[in-house]
Amino acid sequence: TWSTSAISALTASEVNRAARELLPERGTLLRLFAPADEPLPDEAALRALWTMHKNTQLTAYAESGAQSAFGARPTAKAAVVTAAHYDGIDASDYLLENGARIITKKTDFETDGIYVLAWSEGGRSLVSDEDYPSSLVATTYAAYSGVGDMTLAAFRKSLMGTGIGSVDMSLYDDSEQFSAFTTGKGLEGTLQLFRAFFVSPRFSDDGWLSVGTRLDNAVKAHGAAPEDALWDAVLAARYGNSIRHAPLTADFAARIDRERAERIYRARFTNVADFTFIFVGDLDEKTLLELCQHYIGTLPGDKNARERAVLHEEPFPAGTPHSVVHKGQDEQSSVYLAFGGTLPPALDAAQCWLDSALMDAFGQLLEMKLFDNLREDKSGTYGVNVWTDINTLHVDEPREFAVAI
Repeated sequence: TWSTSAISALTASEVNRAARELLPERGTLLRLFAPADEPLPDEAALRALWTMHKNTQLTAYAESGAQSAFGARPTAKAAVVTAAHYDGIDASDYLLENGARIITKKTDFETDGIYVLAWSEGGRSLVSDEDYPSSLVATTYAAYSGVGDMTLAAFRKSLMGTGIGSVDMSLYDDSEQFSAFTTGKGLEGTLQLFRAFFVSPRFSDDGWLSVGTRLDNAVKAHGAAPEDALWDAVLAARYGNSIRHAPLTADFAARIDRERAERIYRARFTNVADFTFIFVGDLDEKTLLELCQHYIGTLPGDKNARERAVLHEEPFPAGTPHSVVHKGQDEQSSVYLAFGGTLPPALDAAQCWLDSALMDAFGQLLEMKLFDNLREDKSGTYGVNVWTDINTLHVDEPREFAVAI
C-alpha cells in the first residue's frame, strides 16, 4: 500500500534508474505508420534506424502565447458609458463607447473556467431568399479558411498551450454568435480571436474546397435513409416551396455561391455595436472589463444600425394535407402528425415565457398519455415523441405555434 511518506521519498533519478534497469534494450517491435501512397524505407534501413539511433537533446516546448499568435493588444482603450449591477442574479452590465455591451457574472461552479457568448440579433432572417442557401455555409467557410494570415492548420496549432478550450461561430435564423470556453490564461487570446474574426476573416481556396467536400458528402448521403424521404415530405407539406426549409439536394447545393457566402459573413459579423458579450465563470471582473475595453471597445461600431430579426415563418397550412411515402425494405413505418396556427401578440415578455412553458408542459403530458395508450395498452408502436413550439421573435408580433407527433 502506497503511503504519502513513501511517495514523497521518491526521486526522479531513482525512477529513471529503475526504468533503465527494466528496459535495458531498445525492444523487439518496431511499428511504422504511413499514408498508403507513401514510399517506405526497406527493412535494412529500418533496422539501422532502430539499432543505431542515438538520443538527442530535446528542447522544451515554449508556448508562443495567444498575444503573439493572434495580434498585440490595441493601445487604445474605450470608455465605459454606463454601468449597472443586477442584484437578483449578481451580474454586471457595461456599455462601451462604441455601443458594444458587456455582461459579466462570476461563478465558482468550475475552477478557472470561463464561458463566453457574443450574440447579435438578425441572423439569416435578414438574408434574401436568393442568398439563403449560401448563408448556410458562411461561417463554415470562414472557419475552414483560418483567420488573418493563418491557415486553418496554423490556427489550430496556435491554440495549443494558450488555455483556449474551444472557439466557435454560428449563423442562426434569428442571430449570429461567437462562443468560446477558456481558462483565465486564455481569456485575452479569446478576445483577440473574436477581434480577428471581426476585422480580418480569411476566405481561402482551401477553405472553400473544404466546404465543397462537406457539401458533396452531405448531398450524397441525403436520401439514403427512409427517414430522409419522410422528412422531405413533411417539409413540403408544412412549408411548401420555401427555400428556407428546403432539403439539401443537388439542386439546393448548386445555389450555394462562394462570393455570396463571404459577403453574408462580412455583413453579419461587422457591427460590434449590435453585439452583447456575455462572460460567465471564474473570472476577475476588473481585469476582464479592461481587456474588453481594449479588444472589443476599439472595434468599429454603429450604434444607429442595430438590427431586428424578421420572422419568415410560413403560416400553418390550411385543410388537411397528407401524403404516403414508401421507402426502405423493413416491415415498419413511421407516422407524423401535426397541427398548428397563429396566436396573437403577447402582452409582455412574461406572457411569452409563460405561454412557451405551458406549451412545453402540454407536450410532455401529451407524450406520456400517448405512450401509455399506444405502447403500453395497445402495443401498437415502439415509441412516440411529441414536439411543441411557439415561434416568437418579438413580443409585439403574432406567434406561430405547432404541435407535432
